[in-house]
Amino acid sequence: MNKASLVKALVSLGIEVKNGKVKKPDLSKAVATDIPKYEVTYVTKAEAPEAMYYATYLEKNVAKDNYENGQDTELKTTMSEKINLKAASLQELVSKVSKEYGLPGKVSDYMAWEGGILIANLLENEQGHEVEEGSKEFESFKKGEVDLWAATYNVFIEKGSVAPVSEDELKEAGAESYD
Repeated sequence: MNKASLVKALVSLGIEVKNGKVKKPDLSKAVATDIPKYEVTYVTKAEAPEAMYYATYLEKNVAKDNYENGQDTELKTTMSEKINLKAASLQELVSKVSKEYGLPGKVSDYMAWEGGILIANLLENEQGHEVEEGSKEFESFKKGEVDLWAATYNVFIEKGSVAPVSEDELKEAGAESYD
């Protein structure tokens, strides 16, 4: 929309425009039906955008593990991808990560690392499935019959923040002063 069309639209709404500038409307003569109605919605702190948690990146590193000899020193990154999950609480976010990627479902199952990283250490078979302690596969691992993989998952977490745009920033972008 060009400036002339915008001015025409504003005038049609009863807003006075002089020399390309919007004049503050005189509401002293307005009646209730002239004022648009807005529905106000209140949200809890947990629902506010600044309280949202985001999982933004997932990385998986593995090393071959032998029950007798321990882990290989060679670490391989087998997954490194951007992800886009969000939730109102950290626990809800971890539950979503769990459902989407088959990782542990409770925050207490992870270790915390600086920079907002949750770390899960799992023991997996060659197909990437978790091997539980006490299972047949784990018992074979203990006997040295099979090797398993020590898998470390790093889930990068951010907490959203939303701030209003300043009047100066709006003006710098081309908006005119209201007065």
